[in-house]
Amino acid sequence: MCLTILKFSIFSELRANEIRLRSINRSGQKLIQENDNYRQAEIEGMLEKLNDAWSKLRELSNEKGNKLRQADAQHSYYKRLENVREKLDEMGNTLDSKEIGSDRRACKQMLKKHQILEADITQWDIKIEDLVNLGKEMGSDGHFDAQNIEKQSQECRERLNELKAPATTRKKNIEEALRYHDFTFEIEAQMQWIKERLTATTSETLPQDLHQAQNLFKKHKKLEGEIKGHEPMIEKTLAKGEELLEQKHPEKENVSVNH
Repeated sequence: MCLTILKFSIFSELRANEIRLRSINRSGQKLIQENDNYRQAEIEGMLEKLNDAWSKLRELSNEKGNKLRQADAQHSYYKRLENVREKLDEMGNTLDSKEIGSDRRACKQMLKKHQILEADITQWDIKIEDLVNLGKEMGSDGHFDAQNIEKQSQECRERLNELKAPATTRKKNIEEALRYHDFTFEIEAQMQWIKERLTATTSETLPQDLHQAQNLFKKHKKLEGEIKGHEPMIEKTLAKGEELLEQKHPEKENVSVNH
C-alpha cells in the first residue's frame, strides 16, 4: 500500500511540473523568435540545460518507478510463498502422524481426511507451478531479486514433491488397517451368528408328544438350512483372513488368533 501511494505521489508531482516546464519552454521560444532579442543564445542555452535536466529526471523517475513496481511485486510474491510454506508445514505434520485408526470407524474417518489431503496436494501442486512460472517471468522482465525468487519457488516445489511419497505410504497404511478392522468386524459378526445357532443346537429339551416332536424336527431342519446357506459367508470371511496372512499383513499375528 505504501509503495503504491509513493508511486502515485511521484507521478502526480512530475505531471504538475511538466505543465510548468511546457509553459517555460513556450515563453523561451517566444523570446528566441523575437529577432531583436540580444540574449537569444543565452536563452537557448538555458532552455537546453533545463530540458536536459528534465529528461534526466524523467529517466531516473521511470527507473525508480520500475524498481518500486518490482518491490511491490516482490512483496506480493513472497507473501504468497509464505502461505505456501504454511500449508506445506501443515500437510507435512499430518503425514508425520503414525495414527492410522484404532477401529473400523476411526480408519474410515482417517481415510476420508487423507483423501482431502491428497486433493490439497494436487491443488497446491498447481498453485506452486503457477508461482514458479511467475517467478521465471519476473526474471525475464529483469526483476532485481529474480534469482532469489526463482530459488525459493523451486524449493517450495521440491518440498511439495517430497510429500507425495509419504502421502502414498500413509494411504496404504490406513487402508491396510481398515482391511484388518473390516476382517475383525466380520469375524465378530460370524461368531455372534454361530453363537445364536449353537443355543438351538445344544438345547436338551425333549419332546413330550408327537406334536412337539414334529415342531422340533421342523425347527431343526430350518436350522440346518440356515447353516448350509450361511456357510459361503463363513468361507468368505475365512478366505479374507487367509489373504491377510499370505500378504503378511502387519496385524497377521492378530489375524491368526481370530482366524
